[in-house]
Amino acid sequence: MYAGYLLMQVAFLLQYPTTHNAGVLLFTWWMQIMRINAEEKMLAPRSEWANWSKEVRWKLLPFIF
Repeated sequence: MYAGYLLMQVAFLLQYPTTHNAGVLLFTWWMQIMRINAEEKMLAPRSEWANWSKEVRWKLLPFIF
């Protein structure tokens, strides 16, 4: 889901490359990363999540995050 958001937003930036749009994209992804971390904390106590997260190492981009 998050990768889909990223792909859509980067495609928009490539279509309309302005510094304003780049700033909005950076801010949006800073907030999105905060959301991902908050969801991880909320789900951490669940055993299903612990098992799944051990198998899926990367949250968004392979070898990056």
